[in-house]
Amino acid sequence: MPGLSLAEMSQHWLEVHGPLAAKVPGLRRYVQNHGVPEAYVFGRSTHDGWAEMWFDDLSALQTARQSPEWNALRQDVGLFAQPMAIVVAREVVQKVLPGR
Repeated sequence: MPGLSLAEMSQHWLEVHGPLAAKVPGLRRYVQNHGVPEAYVFGRSTHDGWAEMWFDDLSALQTARQSPEWNALRQDVGLFAQPMAIVVAREVVQKVLPGR
């Protein structure tokens, strides 16, 4: 978020944005991936984190995008620094650890 430290941005993302995302209808799983502050010694990161939003199918995502909850989430996204990327993808598992 412009003007915020990494810790302040992470706190807002965790305590404000995350609960907004959790209310999106049809959302099956929501994961926040926060940048590790100690890793910044390697240089500037292109992003301080990213989120994963899991839906059962593309139709569920399209329905969610029409909801008031999605609109509230989008309004809060405007507080984050740009550029942002949105990727719609299908997971392809390449390795499964034993016992999982």
